Amino acid sequence: MFHGRADGKFSAYRATDGKPLWEFDAGVGIVAAPMTFSVDGTQYVAVQSGWGGPQVLSNRPPGKGHVGTGKLMVFKLGATGTLPPYEHVVQPVPMPTFKLVASKAEIEEGRKLFANTCARCHGGEAISGGSVPDLRYASQATHEMFEEIVLGGARREYGMPSFTGDVTSAQVRLIHAYILDRARESAQAETQAKK
Repeated sequence: MFHGRADGKFSAYRATDGKPLWEFDAGVGIVAAPMTFSVDGTQYVAVQSGWGGPQVLSNRPPGKGHVGTGKLMVFKLGATGTLPPYEHVVQPVPMPTFKLVASKAEIEEGRKLFANTCARCHGGEAISGGSVPDLRYASQATHEMFEEIVLGGARREYGMPSFTGDVTSAQVRLIHAYILDRARESAQAETQAKK
């Protein structure tokens, strides 16, 4: 029996008692079902690795951090080939230049609103799982039209719906303040790590 996991592990188990027989680390989450096929009498097992599904969409365990583009992996008994290690380079979060004045209490309220409204797609703590934009990297232009995107549906054609009726303009401002705070926090942490 074969099983792929969101943390990138692809494993084979004995069907009779579940004993682990073999494991491969794809380096990127596996949420697709494996399948088997035969060509000229040789049996193969194939599985699509890549990012998707509810656990990895919101960048929550067990898929947290195993982001990246997809690849089709095909295995056969006795094969000796190897795959290069999966490398996913995460760019540093830039320090945002957009200014929005908010108190600590407003940022905390924005955090709660983000968790209830935005995190299911844009990730817990505003860290995207990779399927949708990580808002900590938002451009100046995106920040300038933030309310138009969230309430006006300006990015609807890219899959971002309007949240009119779910949040108010004042609440959007608090969410925006939280995202900017997370971007500054992430950029500062990366700067400190380099020292």
